[in-house]
Amino acid sequence: MFGGSREQILNIPPHKLSPEYQLNGVTSYDSALDKINRALKGETQHFEWIHQKMNGEIFYCDITLSRMELDNGFYVQTLIRDITERKKDEERIINLNAELEERVIERTAQLESALLELQYENEERRRTQEELTKMRDELEIAYQKEKELNDLKTRFVSMVSHEYRTPLTVILSSTYILDILYQKQ
Repeated sequence: MFGGSREQILNIPPHKLSPEYQLNGVTSYDSALDKINRALKGETQHFEWIHQKMNGEIFYCDITLSRMELDNGFYVQTLIRDITERKKDEERIINLNAELEERVIERTAQLESALLELQYENEERRRTQEELTKMRDELEIAYQKEKELNDLKTRFVSMVSHEYRTPLTVILSSTYILDILYQKQ
């Protein structure tokens, strides 16, 4: 896991196999020493850690430290599991979530813009509808006035026609009688 033989790694303290700073921002030496001392007191320690291989390549580990008694002394038993792929997957998920959040923000902005446009269009349609209603009312009033005017004209023509018809009928009948009388002579 560390890229070296057992003999190379056996006498190297944990902080020497780690970068100076860890995931939680503390120095690897202080943090490793604290966790080892707690494990020696009987507290099982479970945490994630960054280690480096002998060639300097970084990898992530899941570590469990527990106390064990051996030959009249206490030692720390360490179980190390490489979780680099899981960390990479977590980082991909975080990046995907960030990308998705960006998309959501962009789409939300687009939707808000479209909503504003629709609100503007609705307002314009409402105004147009009000203007059309007003114009229809005005046309209805104008139509009624024109209808009344046509009725008045028709009545006037009827009245004038009636007023002229009677005297003209009398004149026509008198002319007819005179013509008859004239022809008999």
